Amino acid sequence: MAVGNRHGFCHAPLCPQLPFRGSSIWLLLLGWLFSVISLPVAASETGSDCQLQHPLVLAHHFGARPICPAHWSVAECQRREPDAIDRYCADWDPANGCARWQLPENEKHLPPRQTNPFDQHLTRGDALAGYHRYFSRHIVDRLEGCGNAVFLADMPAYASYHNRARSLRNTVHQALAATGAERVILLGLSQGAQDARYLAAALPVDDKDPSQGKMTDKVAALVTLAGERAGAESASLLLNALWVSSVVLGVGWDDMEAGAAVWEREGGMAQARDLLWKDQRVPGDSPPLVLIEDADPYDPLEYDLSTEAMYQGFIHSVSQLSRRYMQGKPDWQLNSWQALREYLGMEERSWEELVPAAAEHCNGIRYFSYGARVRFWDTSQWDDGLAFYLIRTLYGPNDGYVTVRSQRLDLVGLSGCPNPGDGGFEHVQTLSGS
Repeated sequence: MAVGNRHGFCHAPLCPQLPFRGSSIWLLLLGWLFSVISLPVAASETGSDCQLQHPLVLAHHFGARPICPAHWSVAECQRREPDAIDRYCADWDPANGCARWQLPENEKHLPPRQTNPFDQHLTRGDALAGYHRYFSRHIVDRLEGCGNAVFLADMPAYASYHNRARSLRNTVHQALAATGAERVILLGLSQGAQDARYLAAALPVDDKDPSQGKMTDKVAALVTLAGERAGAESASLLLNALWVSSVVLGVGWDDMEAGAAVWEREGGMAQARDLLWKDQRVPGDSPPLVLIEDADPYDPLEYDLSTEAMYQGFIHSVSQLSRRYMQGKPDWQLNSWQALREYLGMEERSWEELVPAAAEHCNGIRYFSYGARVRFWDTSQWDDGLAFYLIRTLYGPNDGYVTVRSQRLDLVGLSGCPNPGDGGFEHVQTLSGS
C-alpha cells in the first residue's frame, strides 16, 4: 500500500505533514479489526466476528493536520490532497487555493469537533473545517458496521498526558452511560496510547470522590496503534531542536521567541488557537481560550490561555513523547531537564513516576499493541521523508515517527501473569508498507 496521502492524521511533531499515518492507519485499524476475534477478552459471543463485547473508545494522536498547510503552494495542495479538496472545499480559488472549507453533515460529529459534547458553551471556530478529522468517517463506519458502539475522544491537541486523559475519561463515562456496559475497550493511536495507559492505570473514577475507585475497573482491554512505549524518536529530535534554539542559543526554556521557529513548524499560535475551545459564556469578540472541559478557571494553563500557555502546552506534549521522558534517560544534561520540568510545572521526572510498573502489572486489563513499519518513502515528498530516513539511520526501522521497537508493548519488561484474566502485555502484529 502506498503511503502518499495521510488523510489527516498529523501527530508527528517533527514534521506535521508526515504522510504515513493517514493512509497507513487503514492498515493498522483494519488489521486490528479483522484480528480482534483472536483476542479472547474482546470478542463477542454473539454477532459478527468483528463485534466486541464492550464499547470502543478511541483516543487520538498529538496535534492536528490542516488539509493544506500554509507553507504549501496551491499546486502542492492540489497534488497531495485532491480528494480532500473535492470533499471539503466549498470555494476554490485557482490562484490562492481554498477560500472556505466546509464539513459535510455526516462528518460534523467526528473530532476535532466544533462543539464540546460535555459543555455546549465551549466551541471552536469555522477554521476547524480546514483540518482533517482525527479518525475518518470510513474507519468509524467500518467499526460500527460490525455492531460495535464507538465513542471518539476529543482531547486537547497539545497537553500533558494527565490533561488529555482527563478528557478521555469523560468519553469513557459517556460510553458506559450510553450503553449500560461496565467496561470499555480503549484504542489509543500514537500519543493516545499513553493517554489511555495513564487513564487505565492511574486516574481515579472521580477526582473529587476517591471512594469510587480507579478507572482500572472500567477498562476490559487496551489496544495501542503505533504507540510510543519507549518514546518517539521524532519527538526527541524536536525537543533537542528546541533545546538548541531556546537554551543554547537563547536564554532558557522560557525564551519563546527563540523557540518560535520550531513551534511554527507544527502550526504555532494560529493552529493552537484553532484547536482550543472558546468559552461562549463570556461576551465579546475574543472569548477566553480553554484547554479542556471542566477546566479550572483559576489555572492560567487551562483557562484563558495566553500565547505562552499555548507554547507551554505544545512543549509539554513534545517532552512527554520524547525518549528522555518515556525511558527516564537524559538526552542532555539533567539540570536542563530539571529546568524544563520547572518551566512546564511537570511534577514527575519520567513515565515510570507517572505510571509505575506495578500499576499496570497484572491489573486485570489485557494490553495489545499493533505497530507499523515504512520500508520506503515517496521521494516526491522528500521533506516528509527526511524524518523517516534520519530515524532509520539513527535508531532503526520506523513508521516515519517512532521506531517499530518502541511500538511494541511486549517489550514493557513485566513478567507474565498467572492467569489470562489477570492482564498482561502482547504485541499482535507489525504491519509493513512503503
